[in-house]
Amino acid sequence: MVKKALNFIIISMFFIVFLYPFLYIVNIAISSSHAITNNEVYLIPKGINFIAFKVVLQSKSILSGYINSIAYTKVSNGVFHNYNVFKWWYHTKFSIDEVFRIN
Repeated sequence: MVKKALNFIIISMFFIVFLYPFLYIVNIAISSSHAITNNEVYLIPKGINFIAFKVVLQSKSILSGYINSIAYTKVSNGVFHNYNVFKWWYHTKFSIDEVFRIN
């Protein structure tokens, strides 16, 4: 029983430590600028508005940055994947020759 209680306490602490910053950022994003500058935002957003989202989504640089991040991810994953396949093929080629004694 003590082990379950200790496990619950530890998991609850991790939940609070990792969840609070996420909730804080979301609350800051949807709160009014007046409430943010006066440090009135903690767990519940104050003066809810979505002006920040409107400004960000109207910016053309956001779309190009998003497209660039997708392109960089695709290219880097393709390069590393091809490198790992080549490395695997290069190392197994010689071991297969030795196992089957192919000349």
